[in-house]
Amino acid sequence: MIDVETDPVVVRDVYPAEVTLPDGTLLRGALVKVTRGGVYVWTGERVLSYAEARSEPGEVLTPDYLTRREPLVTATADGPVVVWKGAGCGCGSSLKAYRPWSPERKAAR
Repeated sequence: MIDVETDPVVVRDVYPAEVTLPDGTLLRGALVKVTRGGVYVWTGERVLSYAEARSEPGEVLTPDYLTRREPLVTATADGPVVVWKGAGCGCGSSLKAYRPWSPERKAAR
């Protein structure tokens, strides 16, 4: 796991998400933030469950808007991380409004 960035630029923010980690672990109801330098996954009560550097920080991430049919795949030092848009809205979870960085800078697309 990498150290959490202190002032990252977020290029993708997905909640709720279903995430398949490089070791095959599936996480549901997760908050995923992909920054220019890393991939971060929070679960449950704001627990950082996965953090790893992106192996290709300059890669173009597609699609811009996730659907339940088309995943976002990004490469990390551990292997690929696959992110799907999760079902529902995630209401009732503390992750919905969670902002780990304040202020949170988002990349223009």
